[in-house]
Amino acid sequence: MTTGHTNKSAASKLGVSVNTVGTHVRTIFAKLGVRSRVQLANLLHDDVAG
Repeated sequence: MTTGHTNKSAASKLGVSVNTVGTHVRTIFAKLGVRSRVQLANLLHDDVAG
């Protein structure tokens, strides 16, 4: 099982707004062609395992 941050917890840890985190997450998802954190984790797992 993978653990990570929510947008809210990442924003708090980084000292930025939740909206800033959300914007960056959406941009990363778009560039990688994924729609969710689960798809991103699977993509990364496949890349490392493959």
